[in-house]
Amino acid sequence: DKALQPLSCQKLHEVTDIDLSDNITSIPGAMCFGCTSLENIVVPEGVVSVGGFAFSGCIALKEDVVP
Repeated sequence: DKALQPLSCQKLHEVTDIDLSDNITSIPGAMCFGCTSLENIVVPEGVVSVGGFAFSGCIALKEDVVP
């Protein structure tokens, strides 16, 4: 069971794309909070939980991120 850490990508304003590893099963709350340039994120089908506000403030996202 693999999980990312809370706030692991917080406020990385230059990041536009994130491709999560297939072994990730959980996305913590506020993981990408404030990543204002994030346009695309690939979430693997094995993700079973997404914490609150995981993508809050990601105003450039082009579509829903949960499979």
